[in-house]
Amino acid sequence: MLCFRIIIVRTNGAILDIHEDIAVIPDSQRYWVVRSDGGYFARHFLKHGIIAIGHLDNYRIEKIVERVVLQPQEVQMAIAVQNPNSKRRKLHAIWNQVQSFVRDMRPGDIVITMTPSALHFGRITSNAFYSTSELEIEYDGSREPPRPLTHVLRRKVQWGPTIARCDLRGHPLYRSLSANQTVFSADKWKVELNHFLWPIFICNQRAYFSVNIKTEEEIDNLSVAYLQEMLSMVEAASLLARNTKDPFTGDFESQFMDLYYAGDLRLTAKAHYLSPGSIWGAIASLEDFKEILYFYIGYSAIFGSKFVGWDGVIDLYTKQRIYDSFVKLFKKKPKLVKERLKARPPKKDNSKLVDASKDEVADPRSYQLELRPT
Repeated sequence: MLCFRIIIVRTNGAILDIHEDIAVIPDSQRYWVVRSDGGYFARHFLKHGIIAIGHLDNYRIEKIVERVVLQPQEVQMAIAVQNPNSKRRKLHAIWNQVQSFVRDMRPGDIVITMTPSALHFGRITSNAFYSTSELEIEYDGSREPPRPLTHVLRRKVQWGPTIARCDLRGHPLYRSLSANQTVFSADKWKVELNHFLWPIFICNQRAYFSVNIKTEEEIDNLSVAYLQEMLSMVEAASLLARNTKDPFTGDFESQFMDLYYAGDLRLTAKAHYLSPGSIWGAIASLEDFKEILYFYIGYSAIFGSKFVGWDGVIDLYTKQRIYDSFVKLFKKKPKLVKERLKARPPKKDNSKLVDASKDEVADPRSYQLELRPT
């Protein structure tokens, strides 16, 4: 049984309720990349539950009683002293990264750090703080003893799912996340990142779905066509559910073609036909919860996952009837698609990304660069 989670969130990013199945991403959700010296300190990040940057390692603060407001001129001077051979443009870039790390990030934001083999996703849970404690990891004996992490600018993170970097091959996202900056926003890739994490999610007022193709053989075009046809059938049933109690009554094929000729089927897909690869799609026309419900049940039927959850939203008999109707409609196509393409929904444990129980309250005075002690 494949089991996913639905995350219904308030507009400020706080979790409102948790059911099964679909992720609803708030418009306010932010994404960041924090590099770890070419991946060297990634293990320190993961073991100690932090992110850290070394941009102000020479900016020593003797004691922080409650908090300290960083003075921009002093910070910029410290950056220049720490990088004596850097040009003004680079010094300005470092200053911007310090501002992003200390001022712009917020508890509840998603952060990504990378190793040569993987992308690690986590949820920021603290405001920025200053610490000179050395953080070490165990020496495994395979190479020279690892250096301790001494970067003084830090934030706490609860680390969650991991994506293998090889799964990004062929995606424009791969190169985009390999930028040279230590700290940068990944907001513009919000949709792409969530495609790797969730089977179905709602973002920017659109519903998206994700399918992974795991076969390493040559792609079977007919199987891909079957998969896309089934997804279009699911969209059609979802649209028909607006105005009818049971969209499967009558001649579904005729109704399906009527929607097609009328231009009402708006499911779009971005396919990365590699082996392995993926199909990402969007359903712009879903307008209410009932349509999304039908789409998810149909999606579940394609991949043979039992439809669970949503108690109080839909009764057990109706759930099973809709599921069985999709199974009957698809006939043998799901089996062929799964066998030949090894098509699977993303399956990640994203619980750490949505757990807000450890989030500190973001300091409202965000216009200042403020640090707290450890």
